Amino acid sequence: MSFLALAWSSNLGRFRESTTYKMRSTLSFSLMFLLLGSALGADSDLVPSLGVAFPLKKEGQQLVTRVPVLLNTNDILPAGTVLHRLFPKPQKEDKDVKSRRVEDFNTDKYAAVQRFAIENREVNKDKSAVLKAAEDRAKGSPMTDELKFRALLHRMNIEEYYLAYDVAGEELRRLGQFDYPEGLLLGEENGRVLVLAVRKGSVPEGQGIVAGAVLKELNGVELKSLEDFRNRYFTEKEERKKRFESLSLGFLREGETALKVVEVEVKRSLGTANDLMSDMNAELNPRAEAGEKEVPTTKEKAPVPEVKKEVPEPILIP
Repeated sequence: MSFLALAWSSNLGRFRESTTYKMRSTLSFSLMFLLLGSALGADSDLVPSLGVAFPLKKEGQQLVTRVPVLLNTNDILPAGTVLHRLFPKPQKEDKDVKSRRVEDFNTDKYAAVQRFAIENREVNKDKSAVLKAAEDRAKGSPMTDELKFRALLHRMNIEEYYLAYDVAGEELRRLGQFDYPEGLLLGEENGRVLVLAVRKGSVPEGQGIVAGAVLKELNGVELKSLEDFRNRYFTEKEERKKRFESLSLGFLREGETALKVVEVEVKRSLGTANDLMSDMNAELNPRAEAGEKEVPTTKEKAPVPEVKKEVPEPILIP
C-alpha cells in the first residue's frame, strides 16, 4: 500500500491552489504512508486509499473540503464543509451507551410515549442510547491535524465510523458514513464529476477506470453536476432493477477522447417479499420477463356443500 500511495499522491496536485503547497503536501503524504506502512493498519479497499484521495485541506484551525465530494448516495459535502471529527460508531456494550440507556420511569402510557418521541425519537431503548452516544461523540474536540486525519481515513473500516461535519449556513452538526456508489469515490471540479478513487474488485475497476477519469453520463444522459448524479442515481437504479436492465456509466479517461461505457448489473436485494416474488415469477415465467402477458385460464370449481354449524346456547351467570 505504501508504494501505491506514493505513486498516487502526485495526482493530488491538480486540486491544490499553489505550486508550493502542491510540492509540500505531496511529499508529506508520500513520506507519511511510506514510513508508517503497516502501522496504519490493513490496506485500503480504494485505489488510491481514502487517506490519499479525500479532497481536504487545512484552513486556519479547521479541516475543510476543497471541492464538493459525495459522502454517500444521500449526502454531498460542499466545498468548504468543516470536517469536525471521525469517531467509531457507538455499540450497545460501550460505556457511554450503557450510561444513556433509558429506563421506563413513568407508568402513564401516553406520557411515556411522548417522552420517547421527544427526547429519543425511538421507542427502542438500546437504539435511543446509541443515537444519544453518537451525538455526544460528535460534540467532541475537533480534529485539526491533516496528516492524522488522513491516516485515520486510510486505516478505518468505513462501516464502523461516523464523520461529524458542519455545512456552512447550517446550525446543526451532521453525521454521515462513507459509501461508494458502484465502487466510486466521486468529487466535482469545474462542473465535472471526477473519479477520486475506485474500489478494488468493483466493475469500473475491472473495466480499467482509475482515479482522474470523468464520469460524463448516467444511463446515456449527460451529467451536469455531482448533485445531478446524486439526484438521479438511486431512482434510475431502482427503475433498472424493475426492468432487469443494467446501469450504464459513461467515463472519459485521461488522455482519451472516446467515452468508455461501463455496464453494471443491478440485482434485486430480495429485501422485500415483492422483490422475492417478482424474481421467482420471472424465473418461472420467462415470457413475463420479456414483457409478454399471459392470459389467465379459469376452471369451474365444484360447488362446496353448505355445512350448518351448531350454535351453543349462551351461558347465563346469575
